[in-house]
Amino acid sequence: MTERSPTQSERKLQAEFLSLFLEAQTDIYRYVCALAPQPNDARDIVQETAMALWEQFDCYDRSRPFLPWALRFALNKVRQQAEKTGRFPLLLEDEALWTLLQQEQEELNPQFTERRQHLLKCLEKLPAEQVSLVRGYYWERVNIDQLADGAASSVEATYKRLQRVRLLLLDCISRLERSSYESGR
Repeated sequence: MTERSPTQSERKLQAEFLSLFLEAQTDIYRYVCALAPQPNDARDIVQETAMALWEQFDCYDRSRPFLPWALRFALNKVRQQAEKTGRFPLLLEDEALWTLLQQEQEELNPQFTERRQHLLKCLEKLPAEQVSLVRGYYWERVNIDQLADGAASSVEATYKRLQRVRLLLLDCISRLERSSYESGR
């Protein structure tokens, strides 16, 4: 049995979905992490959310923002995961808490977006070795032992280098935020 190729309209729909999802993926992951703090659980939930969003994409109202719609799916997937695994049961019991968390995330999203933009600007100012360390540890989730081996350094020295870079980034982001705040007055 041969599989049929997607039509042009199906490819266009897939491209639209992928574009919207990839733009929102970081925010969805951050939201899920706030509710399901285990990284493995969060990754699984985001994957399940993506599949559910795709299955229901024909119901998406394109006149409304994608992220709030997607976060409702993520919230449901977090609840399902919590029910299935029995983890974080206290969150499950309080509907008001779920609603409050969702509202808080929606309100803070512009601040997170601005802060992420500041972080990217600050990363551009760092030497390549420091950027590689940050990307390896935070984006690629490389084990600290592997990072130390790759830099021919001890684990303790690598942790200290990472701490220094975090402080540099925090200082840079704080300066950019102050500058943005002052120019916005």
